[in-house]
Amino acid sequence: MTRSTHGFRGNKAALPSKPCVACGRPMSWRRAWAKNWAEVKYCSDRCRAARGPMAELRSLVIVLGDQLDLEAAAFDDFDAGQDAVWMAEVAEESTHVWSSQSRTALFLSAMRHFALALREAGRPLHYVALDDAGNHGTLSAQLQADIERLRPQRLVMTAPGDWRVLQALRGVAEATCLPLDIREDRHFFCSVRDFAAHARGRKSLRLEYFYREQRVRHRVLMDGDQPIGGEWNFDADNREPFGPEGPGRVPPRSRFEPDDVTRRSSRSCASASAITPARSTSSPGRSRAKRRCSRSTASSTSGCRASAATRMRCGPASRGCSMRTSQRRST
Repeated sequence: MTRSTHGFRGNKAALPSKPCVACGRPMSWRRAWAKNWAEVKYCSDRCRAARGPMAELRSLVIVLGDQLDLEAAAFDDFDAGQDAVWMAEVAEESTHVWSSQSRTALFLSAMRHFALALREAGRPLHYVALDDAGNHGTLSAQLQADIERLRPQRLVMTAPGDWRVLQALRGVAEATCLPLDIREDRHFFCSVRDFAAHARGRKSLRLEYFYREQRVRHRVLMDGDQPIGGEWNFDADNREPFGPEGPGRVPPRSRFEPDDVTRRSSRSCASASAITPARSTSSPGRSRAKRRCSRSTASSTSGCRASAATRMRCGPASRGCSMRTSQRRST
């Protein structure tokens, strides 16, 4: 979380920094702290007095990038005097399944705006930015490192929507011997327990039946016990192609001028090589499929022998194959 002093040379942005243990706000290196910078914990005498010599952090509230709500269940018993919020931007969340820079920048911007809202609400925050030196790159590694520094008595979080993330954070709680209080996410019509009850005893799961059950339960677009309009969905109609006139008038896209926080988030993404996939990200299987398709196109005079599944995997490289097959069938 601290930055090296090697690149300072009069540029204050390059000064090392770390969050205050009491308020969570970043504090920059000062000449008066040169000899004991590693031991500095508080940004001011006020924060030191607020925590006290024997004060302990009761709860470290974990907030993920898709849980940005001041009224989330994790904050139900939040006490700014003895609790703090923890948020981290880590490369893993953009690379375990590759994300575009624009999508990652949107997440970072939302997280940073929420961080401002937390501080305005007076909630102590420990925030790790993507380009902070010492960023550990994964939620689990970053959380474990910050637990060693902050030493909370327990961890609190709203249930994450990603099983991978849930297991990783549970592993941190076990490794640090801390209780983990996981609270139900109130932003959904259905809890995990409700879905488990729906799935119990069924030989197969079909979204359509679950969807209808939830509409009846929550009275969404219902006329008594029947759907409004007499149809549960219009999937068959939506699959029909547009006519010769096309889709009709399409409204222009909505555009919003990015603010300073969003611009900085975009710059962070552009400069972070850890979240920028290399140009050659094709998997070995995909590359082999392309080579097979190319060889088949070059050697076959009667059409492409590649299967439909291979053509789907090949993507743009298989266009010649599809065209050749179409020509052969038309003749």
